[in-house]
Amino acid sequence: MFVSVWACLVACSKDNDDSPSGASSLQLTVAGKSWTANSGIIIGTSVTDGKNNLTITGTNNNFEGQTSTFAAILSSATELTTGSYRLSNFDGTASITKVNGKTYIMGSSSFTIQITEVQGTGTSKKFRGTFSGTLKGPAAGDDAIVTNGVFSSF
Repeated sequence: MFVSVWACLVACSKDNDDSPSGASSLQLTVAGKSWTANSGIIIGTSVTDGKNNLTITGTNNNFEGQTSTFAAILSSATELTTGSYRLSNFDGTASITKVNGKTYIMGSSSFTIQITEVQGTGTSKKFRGTFSGTLKGPAAGDDAIVTNGVFSSF
């Protein structure tokens, strides 16, 4: 009986309008082309070896006729809150695959993640924000400029 009542309370509870909900989203412009993740979207946090990590990743299954994946990882000794994080000054990286058939990585270039909203605690935090930067290609001078990056796990 207790289990039935508990299950009903959990299933029937009203959502708080201020609580995070909905599907995660990830979109950007790379090399002047619009890119939107349509699978494998992960926007989440973890703690490893005392560092707070934010992972932003997703896949576009038909970007210019290929499967392209974007990933950015931010790692900080301090709690991740709203603010601007320049990946070249923190532990972190960013990359995108299959742009003009090539993979681009952060390397020594500049990439910034702006966290504009955070809700929740611990590893159940929800994030919203923007990002932009330059990713380096396989040849010198072969850069992919990422602009209009937007992510949300709300």
